[in-house]
Amino acid sequence: MPHSFDSEPHTAVVSPPAPLTCRQLDHLPSDPARAAVGHYQCLVVSVQTARREMLLRAAAEGGWQTLYAADAATARRQLARMFVQLAIVDLDHAPEEDAGEFRRVLEDLSEMTGLLLVVCGNEETPLEEIWARQLGVWLYLPGVTEADEVALLCGEARQITEQIQAAQGARPMHDLPGNL
Repeated sequence: MPHSFDSEPHTAVVSPPAPLTCRQLDHLPSDPARAAVGHYQCLVVSVQTARREMLLRAAAEGGWQTLYAADAATARRQLARMFVQLAIVDLDHAPEEDAGEFRRVLEDLSEMTGLLLVVCGNEETPLEEIWARQLGVWLYLPGVTEADEVALLCGEARQITEQIQAAQGARPMHDLPGNL
């Protein structure tokens, strides 16, 4: 029987894709060149669950496929498997024993080409901002708490990434087959 169509248009609500879990990442190819996927990828690194969820939500609202890590080892493993264009590292809520490892991850991230790096830092530590700026971070956000503000910045990061790809002659990720 043929499908009938209503005269009123229907809209579909598309929610952002869920972040990939460590178990899902274990099934991805471990290519030294890292797997390129058909979405703009953002890695969020934060030990605090509520904070990490806020940053993930903001990145998704800004148009990013999100990955997350609660520790430095997981962050490194994900970076070895996936190509990311944006990384958000939360130093503000990292316990002192994790902060050193997160700083080393930031140093590794700063050496990656084509990556916008955002650091959520502590308002009380101006030397941290100087250190982060010396690494070449795109944004240093001291004491950020609002998901809406971060979502706007993630949207800007997405636009910058698209402009960089266009300038390099690459097709935008959303134009690749399977992403229409």
